[in-house]
Amino acid sequence: MYTFGQQLLKNRHFYDHFRQEMPVQIYRHGIPVDIGLITAYDHQFIEMNHILYHRQRHTFVSRPGY
Repeated sequence: MYTFGQQLLKNRHFYDHFRQEMPVQIYRHGIPVDIGLITAYDHQFIEMNHILYHRQRHTFVSRPGY
């Protein structure tokens, strides 16, 4: 189970959120840039809302119940 605000770092975190359709919020330099469901992911990128986000340049935060 993930807590509200937990940072996603590992492939398993992204897999769980993708599989369970759990919302994720994305930050860039501490500024929120997007929130939604992961539609695809790999070792470098996360796709959400038809946009690719680089895993090293953004922070991904769990938002269960959002």
